[in-house]
Amino acid sequence: MTRTVLYQALSPDEQTRIVFFQRSDGAISYTGEKFWIDDVPEHDYHAEYWAAFTDSGSIFDSLETAIRELRVEYPWLASAAIPHD
Repeated sequence: MTRTVLYQALSPDEQTRIVFFQRSDGAISYTGEKFWIDDVPEHDYHAEYWAAFTDSGSIFDSLETAIRELRVEYPWLASAAIPHD
């Protein structure tokens, strides 16, 4: 199943992002990602990356509905500017 990213919302502390996508069957879903920094100086290792912490099985009929529902878990989405077609 292919997915097309519709919208990304970044938390105020820029450590969490929610990526909303549309599946090939038309349903809207999301993935939660956390920004991580791995720093191990003794091994000369440094990495910065986004790691998924949730890949919801929830599906929604629209982006607006998905954002409205997720505002309960992620209150900072209340200030998200919902894109319109």
